[in-house]
Amino acid sequence: MSDDGVASGDWVPLDQVLSGTVRRTGAVAAGVYLLSPDEPVLGLMTMCGLPVKAVAPWWRVAVSAAGPLSEAVREDRLVWVGRQEDMARLYPNAAAGLPYQFALAFAPLRGTRRWGPWRCCGPRATRPR
Repeated sequence: MSDDGVASGDWVPLDQVLSGTVRRTGAVAAGVYLLSPDEPVLGLMTMCGLPVKAVAPWWRVAVSAAGPLSEAVREDRLVWVGRQEDMARLYPNAAAGLPYQFALAFAPLRGTRRWGPWRCCGPRATRPR
């Protein structure tokens, strides 16, 4: 059994895996975006921890957009924003829509191909290793 109470090898819905990850990591919210097969756009596939209206502006995000979500995909690396002040300095446009004090992590999801990024937010904390 895994930490989510699901036997190894069993199919688990993405939203169940995501909510289990949020609980285990102590995060507040998370979401998974997938790259569109038809255009360079990231689409939010599932999320937990935030009201739907709170993330409505980010349902679809262009890979070319300025911001940590797209940067994680373009540069294929973890993007960590530990404080709102860092968000304002590094990504002023994104910061305008996120006037809250929390840390954000954006990590690329990859396997045999690039799938898109995973986004996680939680209390201000130190950068993950």
